[in-house]
Amino acid sequence: MKSNKPARSNGAILFSLFFAVLIDMLGVGIVIVVMAPYIKDSVTLFATEVSQDMRNTIYLVMVALFGGAQFFGAPLLGGLSDNYGRKRLVILSMIGGAFGYLLFSLGTLWAVLPLLFVGRIVTGFFSGSVSILYSIIADLSRPENRAKNFGILGAAFGVGFVVGPALGGYLADPTVVSWFNESTPFFAAMALSLLSALLIYLTVPETFARKHHEEKVRLNLLQGFLNIKEALQIKGLTPILVVLFFIYLGFTFFTQFSTVYLQDELNFSLNDLSKFFAFIGLVLFLTQMGLIRLVTSYFSAPQIVRVVLLTLSAGLFIFILPDNKTSLYWIAPIIPLSFGLLQPNVLSIISNSASSEIQGQILGIQQSIRSLAFFFPPMVSAYISTLDRTLPNKVGALFVFIAWCVFLIFYRKSSTPKM
Repeated sequence: MKSNKPARSNGAILFSLFFAVLIDMLGVGIVIVVMAPYIKDSVTLFATEVSQDMRNTIYLVMVALFGGAQFFGAPLLGGLSDNYGRKRLVILSMIGGAFGYLLFSLGTLWAVLPLLFVGRIVTGFFSGSVSILYSIIADLSRPENRAKNFGILGAAFGVGFVVGPALGGYLADPTVVSWFNESTPFFAAMALSLLSALLIYLTVPETFARKHHEEKVRLNLLQGFLNIKEALQIKGLTPILVVLFFIYLGFTFFTQFSTVYLQDELNFSLNDLSKFFAFIGLVLFLTQMGLIRLVTSYFSAPQIVRVVLLTLSAGLFIFILPDNKTSLYWIAPIIPLSFGLLQPNVLSIISNSASSEIQGQILGIQQSIRSLAFFFPPMVSAYISTLDRTLPNKVGALFVFIAWCVFLIFYRKSSTPKM
């Protein structure tokens, strides 16, 4: 049941949510560009004879464990938000994520590899704040406006990825400030998570509350597996969730291996990576802050998804074609442009397929699917990349193409799936 209407307007709340997500994503943007070079190039974590393939494998396993922890944590947090309120669970998630960043920071400072793994697992478990924030948006939005409002949060992701990578490279550079080192970006990510939690606490009202006599969502640590089972049984929702799984499965091959690929194949430095991901984030921001509002005014979510699934698949494949940095900058924008239009519209279709009482649970289900899709690509990439560095992107493009085929079968003309 919805809570009483808050004093602040929905627009003001969206504004607060935008900045809360922006601050949190600054931390993520910092980490994404610094972690791979740190693991691959560290002279304190590994002996000099440890090969690059082994270092790549350790990095990718660490990434996979983040997704595995997210698979267990996100649906549990989503269910708790349906029982006890969105706001307090968002704050709990962000504080838990900050603790994970702290552990990882200490692991880099002391060069303790197991502590790095524990830090990523803890951060992954508490990374469910994103799906709860989408639940808040769903609570506040009319069905026809959800894709646009989801796009606002997506724009915050984009800004975070514009500033975050550049900030990460800056904070890891001891020539900028003498006491900056590999651990500084992760301490900064911790501080930003805490700041985001504080902003939510001060500015965002509770948007959902159950009455005492209402039945609460039943919780289980294995809820992720139950969510997958349930997703396959919900008539009208299963097709789009299958599509979502293949989207994230394919896209994760790109996102989790691209730093390794760019370093090994195009000789990207940390500074190069910072600039490149800032550029990708800028395109994503412009897409989700401006272009999506224009496109959704003329086309329905299924119409948009039908087109951008195909362009995303093509973008992932041709990403491996350039043999120099300049050419890559001309081709790479296809990926954030396509994904920026794709994600909010897929989430809108999912949200509009569920009743208001289970928005947190449904978005928890899609988070379980996303987390499961995040777990496998790094593990597979660790092996297939030893055969050919371009294989992860080729496999990713294939999975997104499969998603396009599935979507065409079930969503031919309207937003109602053909069962």
